[in-house]
Formats: sequence, C-alpha cells, structure tokens
Amino acid sequence: MEAYIDQTSIQAGGKGNYIITDVQYQIYNPELQTIRNAGDTKYNKTLRQLNDSIENMYSDFKELTIKKEALTLEKGVLLNNRLYKGESKKDSLELLKNGLVFLREKLNNINIELLKIEKQESVLNKKKEKIENRINEINNELSQMSMPVDVQKTDYRIVVDVIADAATPAIINVNYYVNGANWTPIYDLRTDGVESSIKLTYKALVKQNTGADWKDVRLTLSTGNPKQSFNIPNMSTWYLGATVYNNKGKAYKKEIRK
Repeated sequence: MEAYIDQTSIQAGGKGNYIITDVQYQIYNPELQTIRNAGDTKYNKTLRQLNDSIENMYSDFKELTIKKEALTLEKGVLLNNRLYKGESKKDSLELLKNGLVFLREKLNNINIELLKIEKQESVLNKKKEKIENRINEINNELSQMSMPVDVQKTDYRIVVDVIADAATPAIINVNYYVNGANWTPIYDLRTDGVESSIKLTYKALVKQNTGADWKDVRLTLSTGNPKQSFNIPNMSTWYLGATVYNNKGKAYKKEIRK
C-alpha cells in the first residue's frame, strides 16, 4: 500500500451479500524482529554431523591410546629382561644369540607399531582441528544471523469492515487518490524527409514516487484535477449602485439588485 494516500479520498464498494460499515486508513509499525535465516535448519544438521564425527574420533583416540599403552608395557617388559641387561647365564652362546634376535625383532615390531599409532594420531588431530574450525565458522554465522535485525518497515493499510448474515463470496473495490504520482505530455515528431509531412505522436511521461510497485498496472491518464471540488457554489447576491436622473434633472441613487 502506498504511503501518500489522501485519506479523505478513500472509497470502498463492491458486490456481494454484505454491508460495508466502515473504511479506515491505518499505519502499522511492526516491532523489532529477530530474523532467522531459512538455512538455519541445514546448518544445525551439519553441526550435528560434525559433532558426531568428533565423538567418533574420541573413540578412535581411545582405541589408539589403549594400543599404545599395551605396546609400551610390552616394550618395558622386554627392556627389563635379564637377557637384555646382560644378567642371564652365559652357559649357552647359542641360547644367548637366539634370545637377542628375539628381543631385537620384538622391539623392532613394537617400535614400528608405536610409529604407526603416532601417525594415526597426527591424522586424527588434523582432521579434528579442521572439523572444530568448521564448527566455529558455522556457529559464528548462526550468531550473526540470529542477531536482532531492524526490519521495521512501515505498513500502510486500508481496513474495510463489513457485516454479513453468513459467510459469502464478495468482491471489494477500493479507490483512493495518492500523491507522489504525475504525468507530463511529451511529443514525438517524425518525418521521412523535407518534402514529407510531419507525424506528431502524443505520449505521456508517467512518474510515481509512492513507495509501491506499479508493475503491470493499467493506467488511465486524465488532465482533471482530483482535488478540485465539483460542488455547486452558492451564489451570493450582488448589489450595484447607480446614479439616475429623473425627468426634472434631479439625481438620486438607486440600488439595482442582480
């Protein structure tokens, strides 16, 4: 609805089994609202998925920790072996050689497994950091979208009150005069040459600054002034004075009523 409506010009009518009881022009100012983007639901779903991924990573971290503790304990047992410390009996050189080979292989396998676990932990930490950064980005976006945004836009309304005996289909037409709209005549002169006649085209330059979109509106242009009153004026009596001479040449004033 336009903002520059002349309230005194508002008229309502129509067709239907109803009676129009009142026509009002109202200005509605909505309160400050909090705007939530329609993408919030999608963001929240993504957040749940990311948090679930973090929870699964905690399980992976715990599993790697258990494996690391077991390997570390096994390594400690091997390193504390009397054979490794050189405290075993040396009555059998072949037994010593076999024992050292066994210790070397076991320690080598344990160290390789511990190295694999460290690599897996490094990969999980990088993945976890990436997910946490994404979670922080989404939370920041949601916080900005959830901040109160001043979307207060004045709403201009015409309220038509009707009464009817029962629910009924109805057509209501509202007419009003609005300021901020005008048109100016313009002319387009065309000719095919000096010897040809001139074609005059009468056009109109229509402007409006009402705040409403007039897209595909049907226009009827008029030179009339809608603010001009068409009431019949009250004619007052005029009294005209004149000097009149009688047949004896004596002057006297006489009022002539018109």
